[in-house]
Amino acid sequence: MNTDGSASSLLFPVPYLPSVSLFIKLQSSNTIVIDANRAFKKAEHINRCSISGANGIIKLSVPVAGGRGVKQPLKNVRIANNEPWQRIHWGSIYSAYAKSAFFIFYEHKFAPFYQKNYNFLLDFNTELLAVCCEILKFRKLIEKDGNQESNGPIISPLLFQIKMSIPAYQQVFIDKHNFISDLSIVDLIFNCGPESTVYLNRCLSLI
Repeated sequence: MNTDGSASSLLFPVPYLPSVSLFIKLQSSNTIVIDANRAFKKAEHINRCSISGANGIIKLSVPVAGGRGVKQPLKNVRIANNEPWQRIHWGSIYSAYAKSAFFIFYEHKFAPFYQKNYNFLLDFNTELLAVCCEILKFRKLIEKDGNQESNGPIISPLLFQIKMSIPAYQQVFIDKHNFISDLSIVDLIFNCGPESTVYLNRCLSLI
């Protein structure tokens, strides 16, 4: 732990398009370390995210080979590409955010992920995370395989299970559903654009 209260590293199992609260926590680290050897557990939502659409919360799940009962290291989990999940996910994201203030500026960053064929869940999640970190001007993303000795102290909380009460921001369907807290980071990015980083910094100061 650093003198300012931040962790030098956070061991991170890289969920699919992580929640806003997780990105708030990621700001407290100097290094993001990908926990590729962590056992895949369905309860940890590593292959799932939530967005907000016209009818409320939409839960998106990347299908994995072997189904929910798969038990193996995250780095070995394969995506079940026999299902048209990419078309469904991008269609849902487009319908949910096409009218948001900043979708037009970031659409090209995310659309390719739903066109390219990915075999492994970790590769897909990690590359998406890198794009989100780039947009948010976050620290360098470093992938490791479980041997962390050279990186100093590691904190490994169940970050993806943290749920926080976070300040409201403008959402596409806020007049219909009121503010829906702690959705996927893309909800914040598409709705707030460059101000997303300012928002996350403000939230971190409230912890």
